[in-house]
Amino acid sequence: SLKRMNEDNTNKPKLRVLPKEQELQRLEITDSSERMSPAKPGDSSKIFGKKIPEKSNTTSVEVLRPDHEAKLNTRSFEPDVAEILQHDEVETNSEEGWGDAIKKSPPLGWFALAGVVICSLAIWAVVSVFKAQPDLIEVEEGKRDLIIDKIKEVKEVRHTLNSMKSCVRGYLTAKTVDDKLAYVRHPERVRPLMEEYYQRNELIEEDFRQFERLRSMGLESQSFIFSKVELLNGKTHTLLLEQLEDGTFRVDWESDVCYLPIFWDKYVDGSSAGAVVMRVYVKRDNFYAYEFRDESIYDCYHLTSRDSDNHVFGFVKKGSDVAMDIDRFLKRTEEQGGQSAEPIMLLLRFPEATRSKKCVWIDQMIAPRWTYVKSPDSETKSEE
Repeated sequence: SLKRMNEDNTNKPKLRVLPKEQELQRLEITDSSERMSPAKPGDSSKIFGKKIPEKSNTTSVEVLRPDHEAKLNTRSFEPDVAEILQHDEVETNSEEGWGDAIKKSPPLGWFALAGVVICSLAIWAVVSVFKAQPDLIEVEEGKRDLIIDKIKEVKEVRHTLNSMKSCVRGYLTAKTVDDKLAYVRHPERVRPLMEEYYQRNELIEEDFRQFERLRSMGLESQSFIFSKVELLNGKTHTLLLEQLEDGTFRVDWESDVCYLPIFWDKYVDGSSAGAVVMRVYVKRDNFYAYEFRDESIYDCYHLTSRDSDNHVFGFVKKGSDVAMDIDRFLKRTEEQGGQSAEPIMLLLRFPEATRSKKCVWIDQMIAPRWTYVKSPDSETKSEE
């Protein structure tokens, strides 16, 4: 804008300087718009169509305008410098509005591409869902089967516990040998033993309250249930149970009463002759005396009974089948964190002409623990 103003100033007409000797006269510049008509020759009272008073000292002249004034008059707007200078300068941001001219709407092709992508994703999602339907159905069926199996398992466990309770309750509350035999393992073989035992011992009725502990245990590859039973009088009773093929349970009566063919105290006194099967607690010992003083030949064990503090020392030759059976069983229980003394059924025999009544021969290990896994009668019949 300043450049344009300078150009306008250079194009304006300039006054000519007159010599000093000429008399200054007041000139009246007439606008071209006031020139109504050209002056007639000889008419001095009018200059450019305007009448001048006769007695005026001013001289009316028309200033010659440059040729390019015609061009200047054609402009529709000429800035007034004085008016511009009177206004405060307004700061403008020269970068404001940049890029407005290049803002354009996205091409229609992009909308079409976006639509294609969205449709493709939708189709892929639908196809994936349909493909996943068989897998989802299989998973749901698997979950349903698991729930059904869990329900069946719970029902079976509940049925098993009820069968165990029925057996134990009937066994403990029996008043006669016949009543008790209905809940006992190997009833035919055990009947005479029970009749003989209860002639010497009272048959006591007990009331079942609940199972305090249940533990599955294997004996010679056969499963048994070790149960610790709480009675109504606050006492506890341990029972070994076997489940039959029909799902019912039976109590091992022999291990329950720790059946012995002869009282332990009487046996220890040396009154018995011959070999006798005894249920005893066994642990390792090193009592080598009398005819068993050579520890390089014999293994020594400390033998006790459940209902007596009397003990004897049992000996077996090293390397024999009996020695290996006992050693193997004790090592297995020791690795499993067993007790210091383990229950075993042994065939015992006092040596002839012995100098000590506390030393016996161990002729055979009948069974681990205090139970017959299989009835001795069935084994005898199979051998025959």
